[in-house]
Order: sequence, then structure tokens, then C-alpha cells
Amino acid sequence: MPQLIPTLDDLYRMTPRQRQKAAKAVRAVLSGTDRFIDATLGDRQLTEDQRIHARRAVWSVMQAGQDPQVMGEKIRARARDLERDLPVEPDWVTAARRDALLQALR
Repeated sequence: MPQLIPTLDDLYRMTPRQRQKAAKAVRAVLSGTDRFIDATLGDRQLTEDQRIHARRAVWSVMQAGQDPQVMGEKIRARARDLERDLPVEPDWVTAARRDALLQALR
């Protein structure tokens, strides 16, 4: 299984071009979400903390509203892309990540 979440070390080792691509992808998601929030709220101003909570709420609704079959295929396609492009982790690292995620969900 490829590493899905970059470590701090990975971020330091990214080339400037890789950082720019990552930042561009994040900005695209955030700007679309922020436009939706602003259109919904109209003239109300949000603090940064309120905006963060609003973003999380929008993302949760977007994920919950999708067909599970369609969402599952999107996840599988993304995983296949990552497996093709990223180095494969040792099995013990994958097991440790899964264990950490399961612990976090409890």
C-alpha cells in the first residue's frame, strides 16, 4: 500500500514544483467550498474558526450525499493511481498506519 499522507520529512523533501501543485490542489478545494459557504450565508462574516467548522460541515455533507458505489469506485481509482505513482511502503508500516487509524476512530 502506498503512503497516502506525507510525513513532515516528505514535505521538506518535496521539490518547489511538487509543493506548488499540492498548494494549488488545496486552494482549488478551499476556494470552491468558500464560494459555496459565502453564497449560502450572504452578508454574514465568519471568523477563521467558524470558517473552518463550516468547511468541515460542507465536506461531510458532500461525502455523505454520494452514492456509496460511486464513492467506492472513486476511492479505488484514486488508490490505483497512487499505487502506480508512489513508492510502496513495507507491510509493517501499512499495518502501523491502519492500527493508528483504528485507534483514532475509537
